[in-house]
Amino acid sequence: MPAGKGMWIWAPPRLPGSLPTANQPSATPQQSVASIHSPSDFARALLAALGDPNTGPNVEAIDAWQAAEGGFVHLNPLNTTQAEPGATIWNSLGVRTYPDWKTAVKATTQTLRNGLYPGILAALKTGNNALAVAHAVGASPWGTGNFSSVLGHTYAPVVNGTDLPAVDALVAKAQSAGLDYVVVLLGSTDASFTQQGFLDAFLPAAHAANIRVYGADIPGLADLNADIARAVSEVTYTTSDQDRIDGLVADLDPPAGATPPLPAAQDYGTGLRTAVGPNFPLVAAVPVPSVPAPPPPASVYPYQRVVSSFDAVAVVDASSSPGSQDLGPAMAALAPFGKPLIAVDQASLPLTPPPPTPAPGSTPADPARDQVLAFMKAAEDTQASSASFWSWETASQSVFDAVQSVPQFSLPAAPAPISPNAVRDWQTLLAGLGFAAPISGQWDRPTVAAIKAYQQIAAIPATGVVDDTTRTTMLTPFAPPLPPALLASSLAVPGGVVGPGGAAAPLPIQYLKGGSVDQGVDYAAPGGTPLFAMGSGTIIQEGISGFGPNAPVLQITSGPLAGRTVYYGHAGPDLVPVGAHVVQGQQISIVGYGIVGVSTGPHLEIGFAPLGRLGAGQSMLDYINSIVPSIGR
Repeated sequence: MPAGKGMWIWAPPRLPGSLPTANQPSATPQQSVASIHSPSDFARALLAALGDPNTGPNVEAIDAWQAAEGGFVHLNPLNTTQAEPGATIWNSLGVRTYPDWKTAVKATTQTLRNGLYPGILAALKTGNNALAVAHAVGASPWGTGNFSSVLGHTYAPVVNGTDLPAVDALVAKAQSAGLDYVVVLLGSTDASFTQQGFLDAFLPAAHAANIRVYGADIPGLADLNADIARAVSEVTYTTSDQDRIDGLVADLDPPAGATPPLPAAQDYGTGLRTAVGPNFPLVAAVPVPSVPAPPPPASVYPYQRVVSSFDAVAVVDASSSPGSQDLGPAMAALAPFGKPLIAVDQASLPLTPPPPTPAPGSTPADPARDQVLAFMKAAEDTQASSASFWSWETASQSVFDAVQSVPQFSLPAAPAPISPNAVRDWQTLLAGLGFAAPISGQWDRPTVAAIKAYQQIAAIPATGVVDDTTRTTMLTPFAPPLPPALLASSLAVPGGVVGPGGAAAPLPIQYLKGGSVDQGVDYAAPGGTPLFAMGSGTIIQEGISGFGPNAPVLQITSGPLAGRTVYYGHAGPDLVPVGAHVVQGQQISIVGYGIVGVSTGPHLEIGFAPLGRLGAGQSMLDYINSIVPSIGR
């Protein structure tokens, strides 16, 4: 389970080449409000609503604007005060929290069009100058100020005068802040699992820096099989360096006004635990309990049953109270469930307007730093096993500096005199490594026994003391155990098959060369070669005249090919039945052995359904040729 200090990266950076350049439209002309999970997603949705160019400079400008405002986690990235149905007042300035992204985009659009912001609209209409947008915002009555200094540096801060690549910058910043782990959003019911390219670059670098990486997923819980399959694909995804995520966080905090997710959330947890086995770390992210609980039974979140299959609970606290006074009662309400508790500060940073300019010679006030210090102290006082911050995108450098400087959750050598909470940190880490000790806060006999058991397995002198060698070894990430049958199953997504944005190839890359066009595209491949889903969707048919009795037909519902239907001709035995939901990159069949259907030998014909005339496969060939460079291997 996560131990120490962490940060949530809720919008992993786009890798080089994935952001459109000046005057070049994005590959996705319009962003659906149903699939907003990052600041860039919101930027594209807002540009579409305004009718402005969806270009790199515009997206860069709105991303930086959101970083300066910090309202993304409240579904109000630019902190507008526009009243809308279902909105609630978030702070004393009248900033709203919106019930959904559709409302958030609408409210922001209406605010920009209320006649007070012609300069911002004119700069966005041009579409080729992020600096002009920043200057226009600074000159307007919006209140953000000029954010031009942070343009382009959300994920690639200047280090020694040089812009580091995005992934290297993330790892360097995490190390300098003393982070023990990060939590990265990998997928959701709306957006599928689309971060394989990011994991290929980030996982090896983070692990080499002794930083654990926990994936996060947002299940919609309407289709449990699909949600579990997607989570399993995230858990089993393996990079070419054989790195996998160190655990999974399931975001089970229902949207505002939604019914508590039972029995769906309980069934989801049970099914996911069954799939990944007893030893893979699973964390449930839940809302802060209302203390006392609201009287109507239907409105009470069913914590005990929801978290029963998880190893730890992340308490997502959006508190704006000084010192997070409401965190203590909330943690106390969850403590009886016997799970390690991770305190997550979801409040925007800073929460208060900038203070007046200090007098000469005095120390300037820093609300962001003060909030971090208060939250870490509150987390320790409430016996949290870990403290973390949401989110990386909205945290200032002052926040990272404060996280680095605080003594709490630092995992010092033991059992030299350390605080009870530091003991709990070690006990939590031991449990996450598979050597359970009671989370008691006392360096007792069970804790010493767990340390000795770990040291014996790690071939370290079994002293029961966490010396420097033991500490370094325990903090080194390793691949969490997964059932061998799961890693060999059709749900396990092999590395390199899925590229950024969810583009998935039907065959291993080495076979996608040349291609002969007829109704589809023919690719020669040996019998038994795996066939992969080119997008998430449903198998609607198996068997096509002339293409063999097993040829699967996949109706794609998300990813770059959403709305299209793809057939796999000359396939061998299928791995999933008709009606099954699959995720992009999941193996669904194999190339048939020998002669299958009208054929001269083992090969795949991949094409769009319904079948077209000879030459109709050119569009499929063009698509595959366009995605192969982004997938790589």
